Amino acid sequence: MKGRRVVVVVAVALVGLACGSPAAGGGSRDLHDGWLLPPDLLRPWLAPARPGRESGPWLALGQARLYGMPELPLRGLAAGWRAPRWRAALAWQRLGADLLGEERARGQFLVGGRQALGVAAGWDALRLADAPAGRRPVFNLELRLAGPAGTVLAGSLPLLPAPDWYGRGGARRWWSVAAAAGEAAWCLALDRDARGAPLLEGEGALRVAEGCGLGLRWEPATGALGLTTAWLRGGLLLRSSHLAHPALGVTHRWSLGVGRGELWP
Repeated sequence: MKGRRVVVVVAVALVGLACGSPAAGGGSRDLHDGWLLPPDLLRPWLAPARPGRESGPWLALGQARLYGMPELPLRGLAAGWRAPRWRAALAWQRLGADLLGEERARGQFLVGGRQALGVAAGWDALRLADAPAGRRPVFNLELRLAGPAGTVLAGSLPLLPAPDWYGRGGARRWWSVAAAAGEAAWCLALDRDARGAPLLEGEGALRVAEGCGLGLRWEPATGALGLTTAWLRGGLLLRSSHLAHPALGVTHRWSLGVGRGELWP
C-alpha cells in the first residue's frame, strides 16, 4: 500500500508540475497536443495528386506516455462526419492509469462549409486513487474560417473557466492559423492558460516525398521542441510527435487516422 501511495504522490506531483505553470509543462497534457497542423489540411498536401473526398466519415486514435512515464499513459479516440454544410465529431481522452486518471470527453457540431460556426460541449474529470472523481463541464464556441492564400483560421473559445486542477497553467487551445502550399506547411497557434494569458506555439513541415512529411513542433513558453512525422498510405494517415521538454523529458505520441479528419475537439 505504501508503494501505491508513493506512485500516486509522484504522478500527481508530475502532473501538477506539467500544468501548474506555463513555463513548466505548458499544453503538453493532451494527446492531440503533439501536432498543430489539422489533418484535413495535411492529407491533400501530402498527396496533391490524389486529394481524396471532401466529405464522409473519419476516425482517429492515438497513444503516448506523458514524459515517458509508465504511470502516465495517454490514450485517445475521435470520430466524426464531414458533410458539405455541416460537420460533427466526438472525442475521448484519458491520461493516467489505475491510481491517477484525468479524462476528457467532447462532442462538437458546426454548421457551414468553408466558413463554419458551432459549439463543443463535454466534461473534464480527475480521479485520484479511490477518491470520487472531480468533474467540470466544458462549453466552447467553435469557428472554422477559410482565408486568403489557402489559409485556415480555427478558433475554440472557452465559455466556462478551466478545471480547478489546471492551477495557473493548463493551456487550452484558443486560435490557430494554418496553410499548406508547395512543399511546405505551417501552423501558428495561440493557446491560453487558466489565467487567460496567451501562449504562442508553432509547427512547420516539409513534404520530403509523396505521402511523407517531416516537421518541427515548438512551444516557446516551455522550451519544448520536437520532431513530427506524417505518412499517408492507402487512405491511412500515421503521425508521430517526439516533443522534448527541457526539464521533464520526452513525450512520444502516435496517431492513426482514416478519412478526411478534423482538429480534435
